[in-house]
Amino acid sequence: MHMIFKRNVGLIFCFFGLTALLSCSPSGQKNEDAFDSVKKERMQVKDSDSLLKDSLQAARKSALAKKNEVQDPWTVFKHETERKIRNNENLIKEIKGLPDTDAGLFRRIRKLEKDNLALRTKMNDYKAAMQQKWADFQASLNKEESVITNELKDIKSNSTK
Repeated sequence: MHMIFKRNVGLIFCFFGLTALLSCSPSGQKNEDAFDSVKKERMQVKDSDSLLKDSLQAARKSALAKKNEVQDPWTVFKHETERKIRNNENLIKEIKGLPDTDAGLFRRIRKLEKDNLALRTKMNDYKAAMQQKWADFQASLNKEESVITNELKDIKSNSTK
């Protein structure tokens, strides 16, 4: 009986050992697969890093180009004024948020807030008025140029007959 037990135990160990060996794939293949996956990940990281660097460089170049771009005086003035108006709005919000705001101070703040808003409206209205003046000037100039061109063509055609 003892012999049968040893034989069964031996068979069980052989069975588990054989199963373990057959279930494992060659380690060389696993190493190659792991190496390839790490290599692909690194390449993707490098690609995304290079794309990020390229986009940052492009953004820097466009910002530099805009900075170097000569702006007309109206645009410079408008941007500076808008920035100042936004700063005033932020100051107004800060002062309104103070805990000890009395009625007199609140009235002064409201007046200054209206004045600040009026500045923005005035600037926008001026731009609209200037655009209308520009359109009128352009139409007038084009009309005068067209009259001169037509008269010159008439003179040329009458002189060649």
